[in-house]
Amino acid sequence: MKNKLWIWVLGLLFMQAFVLFILRSFFHPISPAMKHLLEILLPGFKWLTITGFLIGLAESFIAGVYVALLALPVVRVFYLKYYHFPATVHRTTSAA
Repeated sequence: MKNKLWIWVLGLLFMQAFVLFILRSFFHPISPAMKHLLEILLPGFKWLTITGFLIGLAESFIAGVYVALLALPVVRVFYLKYYHFPATVHRTTSAA
């Protein structure tokens, strides 16, 4: 397992989810409580401003990196315990 790969994957996934949520809000109105929740969870985020959007994007990426850094050690422990088998010896037969 590559740490950098998972950090980038989760960071970009959180960014994508943030962008999709903002795009969805243009077509389907969301409650004021959801706007307020985003402003609480993402400090510096203001609804429908360019700087707020960019701050939200950056903080979403940071949240994904944080989740990856917390989850990778746990995943590695379970992977090594249950799915990492010792290397088997492969015998090659030579045709006579």
